[in-house]
Amino acid sequence: MTQVPEAQLRSLADRLRGWAGEVTADNVAAVLPSAVAATADIPGDPDGIEDLGVACKRVADGLDSAGDSLSSVSSRTEAAWDGQAAEAALQRIATERDDTGTEADTLRTIATTLDTLAENARSAHEQHAEVHGVLGDLASRAGALPDGDTEAAAALADQAAAALNGAASLYLALVEAFAGAAASLGSVLYDESSSQFVVDTPAGRRPLEEVLERYQAADSRSEMVDFPPPDLVDIVNPILNQLGMDVPSSKWTVEELELFRQLRPDQMYSWYRMQQESYVVSEEQYPGIEHTTHSHTDAFRHAYWNARMTQEFGQEWAEGFATSHERRPGNDMQSEAMDLHNNELGRRIAADNPDASPEQLAQLVGDAVSQGEAIVIDDQSRIAYSDQVEHNATVVPDQHDESNVDPDGAVNTDFEGVRPRGGLPW
Repeated sequence: MTQVPEAQLRSLADRLRGWAGEVTADNVAAVLPSAVAATADIPGDPDGIEDLGVACKRVADGLDSAGDSLSSVSSRTEAAWDGQAAEAALQRIATERDDTGTEADTLRTIATTLDTLAENARSAHEQHAEVHGVLGDLASRAGALPDGDTEAAAALADQAAAALNGAASLYLALVEAFAGAAASLGSVLYDESSSQFVVDTPAGRRPLEEVLERYQAADSRSEMVDFPPPDLVDIVNPILNQLGMDVPSSKWTVEELELFRQLRPDQMYSWYRMQQESYVVSEEQYPGIEHTTHSHTDAFRHAYWNARMTQEFGQEWAEGFATSHERRPGNDMQSEAMDLHNNELGRRIAADNPDASPEQLAQLVGDAVSQGEAIVIDDQSRIAYSDQVEHNATVVPDQHDESNVDPDGAVNTDFEGVRPRGGLPW
C-alpha cells in the first residue's frame, strides 16, 4: 500500500479552498485550468488494498488450520506419551497453538481495516472522477465565454467555488481515511517494546511507533574514515590559519564519502556552504533554545539542510547522502528515526517548491516544524511530533551540542542574518 503524501494532500486542499474563496467573474477562466491540473490524480489503489485484505484472510485461515493440526497433535501426544519430556512437549505445542491463534486474529483485524479503507478509497475515487469532470467542464465553458458576458462568468464563478470546495473536502476525507487506517494498523502491529520510546500519537496522525520502526538505517559496511585526510589538513591549515580559519578533519562513512566524491569541486564547496548555512539558519530561527541537539532547532536544521541539498543536487543524491550520513554506528533508534524523518520532510518540501528561494524554504520548513510535521525527542527520550513538545522541553544531549556554531565568527551573514556569505564554510 503506497503511503499517501498527507502533507501534500492537505496543501492541495488548502489551495483549492483558497481558489474557491478568490474565484470571481474576472479570473474564473484563469483559475479553473489550474484547478483541473492540480486535481488530475488522487492517490490510493482500492483494488490493491482490497487484495491485501483478501491475502490477510487467506493466511489467517491457513493459521487456523495449523492450529487445528496442533490440537490434534497435542491430543495424540497426550494419549501416547507421558512423563516430564511429554509435558514439556505438550506445553510447547500449546504455546505454538496459542501464538498461531493470536496471529490469525491479528491478520483478521488487519483485513477488516483494509476492507474499510478499500471501500473509502473506492468511494473517493468515484467522487474524484465526478468532481474532476465537473471542474473540466467548467473550465471548458469558462474558456469559451464571450468577452463581456459578466453575468455568465459570475454564474460560472459561483459553480466553480462550490466545485473547488467539494474537491478540497474530498482530498481531506481521503487523508483522514488513510490516517485512521494507519492508526488502527499501528495499534495492531507495534508491540509494547516500541511504546517506551514514543509518546502517544495524536488522533489522525501516523503512529509514532511506525515512524520509529520505519526510519532506521543499517550501520555502514566499513569503519569510519577521516575526511579530509589528516595529512592534507596538515598542509592546508597553516595557510588558512593566516586568514583566521582552519579545516577540521571529521569522521565520514564510506558511503557518504563515495557520494561526496561524485560532486565537482565547485559543488563540494557549495555543499560545505550549505552545511554551515543550515547551522546558522537553524539557530537564528530558534534563538532561545538551550540545547539544539534533538530539539526543534535540530529538526529544522536537518529538514532545511536536505531541502537545500535537494535544490542543488537533486532529490536522489540528497536522499542517498543524508541516509549514508545516518549510517554511523552507535546511533540510538530515537535519534535515527528523528533525523531520517526530518531529512525526508525537507526533501519533500523542496520537491513541492522547486522555485523557492533559501529564505522561502526556511519559512516553509519553519512552518512545518511549528505545525507538527517534524519529529523531536522529549525529555523522556521519546520521539514526538514537533508540536507535542515545548521548546526547551526536549532531551538534554549526552554529548556536546553539534549545532552550536558562532554566526559572528568566520562566517558572516547577509539577508538580515539568514544566510552565510564570505569566508570559508567550515
